[in-house]
Amino acid sequence: MNKNGVALAADSKATVGAVGQQKTFDTVNKLFTLSKVHPVGIMVFGNAEFMSYPWETVVKLYREDRRAKSFPLVAEWAKDFFRYLEHFGSIRPEHKRQNVQQIVLSVIDDLIEQTIRQVKKRRPAVPSAQFVERLIKKAEQRCATYDSLEYFFNASGRKALLRGYGIDIANAIKDRLSFFESDALSRVASELVLLSLFKKRFSPRHSGIVIAGFGSDEYFPTVVHYDTDGYVGRSLKIVKRRETDVSRDLPASVMAFAQADMVQLFMLGAASSFANASLHWVCSFPHKLARRWRPWQTAMKMR
Repeated sequence: MNKNGVALAADSKATVGAVGQQKTFDTVNKLFTLSKVHPVGIMVFGNAEFMSYPWETVVKLYREDRRAKSFPLVAEWAKDFFRYLEHFGSIRPEHKRQNVQQIVLSVIDDLIEQTIRQVKKRRPAVPSAQFVERLIKKAEQRCATYDSLEYFFNASGRKALLRGYGIDIANAIKDRLSFFESDALSRVASELVLLSLFKKRFSPRHSGIVIAGFGSDEYFPTVVHYDTDGYVGRSLKIVKRRETDVSRDLPASVMAFAQADMVQLFMLGAASSFANASLHWVCSFPHKLARRWRPWQTAMKMR
């Protein structure tokens, strides 16, 4: 974006459905106008649904409901959209319960999938003790990372979530990990799941929301980015990730959401993996040269 406007771009591939019943579509629309009257747009990525409602349906109904209404700032457009979400659709307690279970399953499935990728070359049998040890180590590493994050729920909110959904969380963990028959794995996986639910951390099946454009009082465009897992218990879990305003001091900005590799390739002229490998080689070259030079120098002195 620059002082004149914002250009949003997205592919058309998206995943919909619950864990174990997911489908991928190649013709999904991720870009919409948030208003037919005012210059504000919305882009979604990740999960293409909100509590089993397509984001496209949610946005179109919001746009129809608000009609010509405007807000002075893009950030206020975002807040109003999320207020609308809190009252959207016929979302009953059983739907919220199901969503919590799906979040738990996605966290554990991602842990298993990432561990399989890491040990693929060594090919240990998946239910073996060696693989379980890798799972436990990976889960402990993630727990240590999540520990430093800020809580989304306060102490009373965490107690209420456990009181209302503790059995569902435990059953989902047991359902996924019973194959491994490891109490140690179940304990560390439970800790990982609870941290994922309690903290400002989102599951692999979360949705990203980007709202961009001009508020009625804004001379330059603004972009705001939020993540959401839908309802976690009785609360709508939504966290603001960043807000970027074009100004006289910041005349332009390029941002990537979800997958950043193509944007980095466009901006840097090289894939990030290639750039990092090249930088590592350049930085380590003097040391490699010195190691090769010393034996030759010693041999010359002996002659």
